[in-house]
Amino acid sequence: MTTTIIENKIYDISNFINEHPGWSRLINLAVGVDSTYLFWSYHLDRPKVLKVLNSLPCLGTTPTKIKYQKSEL
Repeated sequence: MTTTIIENKIYDISNFINEHPGWSRLINLAVGVDSTYLFWSYHLDRPKVLKVLNSLPCLGTTPTKIKYQKSEL
């Protein structure tokens, strides 16, 4: 199973990697990590990407809010 975290939700992206319009090499940067900052920095059409994001299986949430800073990325 291939997962990523966006906005403290854990998503199964296994079936989406090959369908990703930004190619699999870009989405592979998000595998296994909190990719919230990466996700929103590349996806500017929020309504469109939220529709796709909400269609992915959500496996749960992280136990605590993950805090990150741009300097950590």
